[in-house]
Order: sequence, then structure tokens, then C-alpha cells
Amino acid sequence: MSPLLLLYFTCVSAIANEAYVIQQKSKSSGVFLVYLNSNQIKITYLQKKIEVYASKPDYKVTLINNKNKKYFVTTIPECLDVSGQGLVYKSFLVGGQHFKDKNYWLKTGTFKQDGIEALSYKFKYEKKYLQEPQTIENMNVGQFNGICQEFVELHSNLNGLPQMSSLILSISAHDTVGNSFYIISTPSIKKQNMNIVKPCVSNYKLAKSYNDFNDLQVKSQAINDLINFTK
Repeated sequence: MSPLLLLYFTCVSAIANEAYVIQQKSKSSGVFLVYLNSNQIKITYLQKKIEVYASKPDYKVTLINNKNKKYFVTTIPECLDVSGQGLVYKSFLVGGQHFKDKNYWLKTGTFKQDGIEALSYKFKYEKKYLQEPQTIENMNVGQFNGICQEFVELHSNLNGLPQMSSLILSISAHDTVGNSFYIISTPSIKKQNMNIVKPCVSNYKLAKSYNDFNDLQVKSQAINDLINFTK
């Protein structure tokens, strides 16, 4: 092996570090993958063919739409829910107007998932709502070591979720006939040594706005999600 090639492999090995690989499911966004370490985050929405990337130190967010070949650059606080599901929660679920307010979630216990410590919460309802259908139930929030709060905020914004101290692993609710379903769930969490690579946008068009990035599909998607929410 040549010295140059050896140097290349040495550099690649040095760059790779331990990352969380988290598979999640959303009622509105479908299956998505979260790649997360102390310096970077990348989220890939498989059905929507959307990728999101952010890293330290600037925390700028690049959103890539692989359907229309557009990308959009924004900040973490200004990131929007890619599916419109935040509107659905507010419109569809009893108590939904308080869904994203962490003060309405009461801590109830702890548990472990795939070696990750997690905290359990229950939504705080007035007594008159407790037996109603379409109510929010429980939330589990994982404690991920070494992950900065900015990445937690981005994950929450993109998925229309409350802002908590760490990543949300699951939220459940009741549908119109009282059956429990997941708003978001986490089938698996793994750790592995890997490079989290920023997607290339050299052949993509820079979108002028968030709606341009989505081809104005965000609003219509929210309506479709509302119709199909409990199917």
C-alpha cells in the first residue's frame, strides 16, 4: 500500500466516531432514520425522500428534497415540521393546543430501551377530558449522552414534537374509537462507528422559501394526514 493511500485510510479512520443510529416511525412522516453524534445530526425521511443535516459550530440546517431536487438552508429555531403534523395534533387531538407545551407533561417514571435510559411522561388533562377519545396519552424521552440541546431542538421542530430535555422516543394517543396508537415510536437504537456525511447539493436548486422547497405540499399534506390519521 502506498504512503498516500495509507494516509487516506488513516484520516478516514480518525474522522469516524461513535454515533447513534435511531430508527423511528411517525404517523404522518412514515419511517425515518436519525444519525446522531456529539457534533452532527442527519435525519432521512425515507418515504418523503427528504434529508436534513446540521453540525457544529454554526448549526445551520440544510434540508434536501430528493424528489424535486431542491434544497433549503435555515436555522434550527426556524425549522418547520416536514409533514405538517403539528397542525394535525392541534386540530385533531383533544388537548392538542397544548401538545408542544412541556408544562403539560408530567414525569411518571423511568425505563430503558436498547441500553438508553428514558423518562416516562403522561399528558396532564383536566378531569373532564380523561375518558374522551382522541386524547394524548404517554411520552417517553431518551437520555442520550453527549448530545447537544440544539440537535434535540431540531429533532423536535422537524417532527412537530414538544421541546424536551432529550430526544423523544415515543408518544401515544387514543383515536376516535378509543384505541391506542403511536404518534411517534422508536423500533430500534444502535451505536456504531461511522462517518455522518453531509448530502451533496451541487446539482440541486436552492429553494427561495420553505414552501418552495416543498412545492407548496406542506399545507395539503397536513389535510391529507388529518383525513388518514387513524387508518
